[in-house]
Amino acid sequence: MATQTQYPLHLNRYGNPNTETTPILALHGFTGCGADFAPLIDQESLSEHNWCAPDLIGHGKSPTPDADSPYTQAAMIEQVADLIEKPCVLIGYSMGGRLSLGVALAYPEKIEKLILISASPGIRDAQTRSVRKLDEEKLADKILEDGIPSFIEYWHQQPLITTQQQSKDYEALLTQRLKNKAEGLSNSLRNFGQGSMVALWDHLYDLECPTLLITGESDVQYTKIAQAMLQQIPEVKHEVISGSGHAPHLEAPETLGKSISRFLG
Repeated sequence: MATQTQYPLHLNRYGNPNTETTPILALHGFTGCGADFAPLIDQESLSEHNWCAPDLIGHGKSPTPDADSPYTQAAMIEQVADLIEKPCVLIGYSMGGRLSLGVALAYPEKIEKLILISASPGIRDAQTRSVRKLDEEKLADKILEDGIPSFIEYWHQQPLITTQQQSKDYEALLTQRLKNKAEGLSNSLRNFGQGSMVALWDHLYDLECPTLLITGESDVQYTKIAQAMLQQIPEVKHEVISGSGHAPHLEAPETLGKSISRFLG
């Protein structure tokens, strides 16, 4: 997998680069980084695959440009597509799941299988989306005004995020979150939050690759979203991960690893 040139993403590589199995590209969620997938990749059933887990723009060790344009849905799709030299398995969590869905629809020839973890195709209703955008604008301003430590403390108190505390690697995860730059997270939220992205619900019928939807058993909101997506994706399965909330790759990596291994087959 090669990097795109204008904003070269930092690439975290894991597993076996010499394996003949299909490479796996994994996209993290908001405030995260590619290293978030390490507990999942460490599972015996997955460690022999060739993994690439980039830090998405504005996150981790990747660039944090001042301009809005690199953080848009269209720009981020191109940044990820540029990493793919041959058909891969694409895995995306939350924000990374929304991005993965966009990549799979825009470049079906590049994606052999798609795995969406706690992901949404966006907000269908225009008015609801507009309200969400205003809320995200305020939160983006808050990140810049209050700084990363204050924001990460606030973010990890949100009900959807608090279950990550059951991760064995929570302290390391929190340390990594604090290394983000305020400008990067603010720009990411402002330009690729669910209030800004083009909703993809009407395009789910166009997905050409086998797709696995993953949600945690205590994540009622995203489990409902996955159940709705089931009705529209041509070749799809949905698995609910016991003992997990919104972030199964962090909260229940062993169980999730088995589900993914079955899907990869």
